Amino acid sequence: MVEVERALRESVDLYKRNPVFVLPHLVESILSLVILFSMAITIVLAIGVHVADIMFEEDPQLLLDQITGVGVGLIAIIILTFLFGLFLAILIKAGALAGVVGMGRRGFKGENVTFREAIENAKRHTVDIFLFWILLTIIIIALFAFSIIPAIILSLLSASDLLTVAITILAFLIVLVLAATVYVAVMFAPQFIVVTGAGIVGSIKMSIDFIKGNIGATLIYIAVVLVFNFFLFGFFGIISFLPDLFYESSQFLGASLEIFFFFLRLGVGLIIAPYFEIVKTRMIMKESAGVSVQGV
Repeated sequence: MVEVERALRESVDLYKRNPVFVLPHLVESILSLVILFSMAITIVLAIGVHVADIMFEEDPQLLLDQITGVGVGLIAIIILTFLFGLFLAILIKAGALAGVVGMGRRGFKGENVTFREAIENAKRHTVDIFLFWILLTIIIIALFAFSIIPAIILSLLSASDLLTVAITILAFLIVLVLAATVYVAVMFAPQFIVVTGAGIVGSIKMSIDFIKGNIGATLIYIAVVLVFNFFLFGFFGIISFLPDLFYESSQFLGASLEIFFFFLRLGVGLIIAPYFEIVKTRMIMKESAGVSVQGV
């Protein structure tokens, strides 16, 4: 049985000794912003809207009119640009995750943690983690697609609207539970991909087996993450109202607070993002055959 409290504590200690853990997600954030900016410029150029018009025009209908008036060809370019940008962003995120897990594995084995280790693991495991995420997304989308089948059947049978709605809601709730179960069952697969090199299918099996043997620990971990995020997002939700309170008295102060809170959220996100992946890495390493963990 994995001790979640111990994994949380040892992950904090490892992170404190090696702040280099933040670098993979920092690189990811920078590259993602570059991709987002490039996508925006490409789309703006494609639809022929001046940047100033988009930024300062209060009527959003301008942008919609430009998009609907460019023709099918340019709309296709816009869609492809979006999909390509999304593909790159997910690929970069997979690389950052592989890097953090690889660094965590090295640190928990008592070895020196370096950014080079992140780069090497990103090279080896990015594609597998990316394909795993694609597979998981397809499965979840397929599950939700199945949830509308009862509604289609009832409609064909001319069932009452009340019955159709009730069955549809019930089917959606069942699928929601199934999707959550699938996600939880494979949530440690990226860690196993990096730590054991077992590949996508092997790591999915390892994650399922790990969950079966550590249901209590997994639920505790999920509860910790949910509670932490609840208070974190609650805090940011509260302070997000502060700039509006100051805008009336001083636009400069309000704008300054907006900028400050933006960078605060970005900084906290960069710091927190690696931590829970390090915790998950620590949790599974005791279960990984042939991997010795310092202190285990």
